[in-house]
Amino acid sequence: MVKIGILNLYLHQLERAHIEMRNPLTTGFGGVYPGHRFDVILANPPFAGRIQDESILSDLNYKLNTRATELLFLKWFIDHLAPGGRAGVIVPNGVLFGSTNAATSLRELLLTECDLQAVVSMPSGVFKPYSGVGTAALIFQKGSPTENVWFYDITADGFSLDDKRTPIDANDIPDVLAKWPSREEGPNSYSVPIAKIRENDWSLAAGRYKPMTTQVVNWS
Repeated sequence: MVKIGILNLYLHQLERAHIEMRNPLTTGFGGVYPGHRFDVILANPPFAGRIQDESILSDLNYKLNTRATELLFLKWFIDHLAPGGRAGVIVPNGVLFGSTNAATSLRELLLTECDLQAVVSMPSGVFKPYSGVGTAALIFQKGSPTENVWFYDITADGFSLDDKRTPIDANDIPDVLAKWPSREEGPNSYSVPIAKIRENDWSLAAGRYKPMTTQVVNWS
């Protein structure tokens, strides 16, 4: 994977990019945790893994007490953002609404230490044939608490959701990009105040907050 990563960056004219092979959940950057911090983090970490308790960095797992890699990686991203740093990371949907103490505490940490600007939900199948799990992209900035979260539910990304992933006409991504700058609301997008999220155990499950529309039908 390191060689593939280096080749990919080289093909995109990033010949001097620095790549290391390490498990950040078990190996620090030296010095007092978290050590080195970053202005930008873009990541698609492993989903639904488990790691041995004794090998996890103690400062990383402090008050979290979990072996779930999807939670530990999100905690790592929060810890390693510099003040004002931005992150765009992909997580499995279970992170958004998991009821374990670790999942709930992590969402509270994310929403109180960072400005969670968007939760972009993607349909199951966007990562096929490798994985069919439902996922979401979290976009957040370190340094100030969240006041509102903008949700967008992608229903199609321009490809079929089977293993073949053949091109199709349906594609919500241009609409996401158009609405993102002003956090515009629409059929697939809506904003939710932090107070409402707090009342729901810090749940980020999009369907919980999606506005309901009613239609009057005249049967006469």
